[in-house]
Amino acid sequence: MKKIYLSCMILFVLTLAISINCKAVPVLCEPDCPETPFLSQYPLTCNFQLGNCHFVADYYIRKACSTYCDILLWRVKCIDPPPCNNYPVAQLINIATASIIQCLRNSGDFERITGQQACFPTQPGDCNYNWRVSKASCWKWFQNSSYNATHPPTEENYWGGISYCTTDVCCLTWYKVCMDSLGQIIVTELESNSNGTCPYDPTGQCISICD
Repeated sequence: MKKIYLSCMILFVLTLAISINCKAVPVLCEPDCPETPFLSQYPLTCNFQLGNCHFVADYYIRKACSTYCDILLWRVKCIDPPPCNNYPVAQLINIATASIIQCLRNSGDFERITGQQACFPTQPGDCNYNWRVSKASCWKWFQNSSYNATHPPTEENYWGGISYCTTDVCCLTWYKVCMDSLGQIIVTELESNSNGTCPYDPTGQCISICD
């Protein structure tokens, strides 16, 4: 199990924020509960920072079957140029997931958008096992063709990021979210299931992240 501690004292300082993005993309990798689809009319972003590198996670949410707090992660933008693209894809996805959960806790947007309670523990020592993240099983780094190296990097002028290699192989990951004695949230990856395997990629750029 992979634990991700979110606090101001961790090694990686996460600068967390959440905002509404006006551009939507087609919603893919919806594993179940078709009666409660991902809310594609509310694309969300979560900003986080690893050292001097800035990232933005793009995602959607839903309260699946009125039980699961689901996140659909579809892209992580890398704002700054190399060496900020040296993070392993699976590690960056896990950190993005933990950052998104903290963003949702800080903003209250899960309740505002879905109209239902988010799956957060309310007392120290409590845990909730109903967080799930849906995403493609195969990801790769990409470079933004519109990036202008002569201008400062921004959320619009970003270097690149990671996104799907293919949209027909999906991964669903369960997370445990607990509250420690200081009221901090601890996110632990539990298990993942995929509906297939990544296709052969002779370039070696596509990485399977559903282990």
